[in-house]
Amino acid sequence: MRKKSLAKTIHTLTIGEYSLYHRTANIKHLKRFWWCPNWLVDVSDLVNEIDAELGGGTNEKLQKEKHKLNSQYKIQKLIVLYQALVNTLVHETQVNIWRKEIGKPIKESKNSKTYIDDLYDTCQIKIKSIDDLKRIISEIERRVDKFKEYFTDKPVENGLTFDELMMGYLSASNQQIGTSYNMKMSHFISLKKDIDKQVLKNG
Repeated sequence: MRKKSLAKTIHTLTIGEYSLYHRTANIKHLKRFWWCPNWLVDVSDLVNEIDAELGGGTNEKLQKEKHKLNSQYKIQKLIVLYQALVNTLVHETQVNIWRKEIGKPIKESKNSKTYIDDLYDTCQIKIKSIDDLKRIISEIERRVDKFKEYFTDKPVENGLTFDELMMGYLSASNQQIGTSYNMKMSHFISLKKDIDKQVLKNG
């Protein structure tokens, strides 16, 4: 069973060790004890903590992805409700024609009312005529166009490596690159936050 205590913390891990981990993907650089086998060490919490601190914009990306999925869901829901309503109305019309032909009273289906109510809750369009169905089609097209415009796929840009990020912030703080590899990760994170605040303050 893996033990998280066998991994270093941001207060004991140096930026030099984390740099080596990023370049080699070998977790031996994140272990508290050199003699401890890699498979026994769980470094996930440590890596996640560091990535969260240094990631920059991660929350924004997650929010955008959540918005994208939510938009897709709403469009799909609107399409399904529209198709269900049209199919139900066509079926009801045919059934009522038959009922009229055999002298039975015309019945109004509860399904169509349910779809009409759901459509109104989804896009605030109340179906009372054929023109309202056309408005639903226009609304679907509008949402699809807006989705394509907002979520147009763009070339994926490679993010900064840890070394590039590290050297950038060390240079910005006038630190000597070669002698800073023993800086603790917690110190580097604080340094990064201070520089980010200064940049934000100065515009």
